Amino acid sequence: RSGEGGWAAVARRLPWNTADDPAAALERNLTLQLREVLTKLADLTSPEAHQALRLERARGGAPRPDPNTFPSTAPARSGPPGLPGSPSSPSSLRDMVEDAARERLGFSVRVAPSDIAGAGMGAWLEGRAGAGAVVGLYPGTVFLPGQLLRDSVLEWLYPDDHCFLFSRYDGVLIDARETGVVPISPAEAAERGAFRRRITEGSGKVFTADPDKTTPGLLGAGHMCNHPPPTKQPNVMAVSYDFASTGFGAPNAFPSELLGCVPNTYARAPSILDGTYSPSVAMHSVLLLSTRPLQDEELFIDYRLTPGFERPLWYEPVDPEEDARRWSASAIAKG
Repeated sequence: RSGEGGWAAVARRLPWNTADDPAAALERNLTLQLREVLTKLADLTSPEAHQALRLERARGGAPRPDPNTFPSTAPARSGPPGLPGSPSSPSSLRDMVEDAARERLGFSVRVAPSDIAGAGMGAWLEGRAGAGAVVGLYPGTVFLPGQLLRDSVLEWLYPDDHCFLFSRYDGVLIDARETGVVPISPAEAAERGAFRRRITEGSGKVFTADPDKTTPGLLGAGHMCNHPPPTKQPNVMAVSYDFASTGFGAPNAFPSELLGCVPNTYARAPSILDGTYSPSVAMHSVLLLSTRPLQDEELFIDYRLTPGFERPLWYEPVDPEEDARRWSASAIAKG
């Protein structure tokens, strides 16, 4: 899937657009947002923070509700034991982290049953976020274009029956199937595990994302957003984003201490040998931006599946003409 919009097109749709250079204004805004958001969330990843949250919960304390979103109008949800939002696990670490994130940001993102019949799980924003806010990242293993030329890698990636591969315009691919919250069958898990062992034992490379970095409260549930049903419109959109590297004294480098909150990892380290190394990029990623003000609702994104290939029966294009244009050879070449 590729729910991504072009930089200029995205900038024109969001409220903080400027007439000078929309794409540059968008990039500056996203960088400022990410610095602020990840700074507020960074210490929630430490063992010390987790222990403090457990102690606070044990003493009967709870994060203060956000005054902008109280009382909550989100529908009551339930799920299997241990799932975020499940009443059977109110004191789980993930729930506590998400509550703390909501206190700091005004919202958090939880994985819970979708309102779409038969869709399984979905991503829910709890709290309030303004239009143009970064509400999530697409987590998983990042494959760079030069790494996708190998048959073994393509065999590992496809088929993608559940639409968890995200393709950026520049050919970067993110595989979200190894994040720890995606339900897959035991047979598929065993098959993928066997193939992963063959790959890692033969090359020493790791082909999975770090599950500890994909806590939904830390914005790593972007892959759980469903395609909207015919009665709804997307309320989030995807935008490619490259976290700037600290190498060579780059003036706009993204703080290295915040990169640990980014729920992505490379399948293989970028290399000059296969043309994937860029001294200016620390991590290739995808951000999810709200297209309108959001409050206590399920998140939907246009999957924009490739035209010309067989599509799932449940898939209804949001804008068929736009899909055809975005997937055309000329549009892909322009990025």
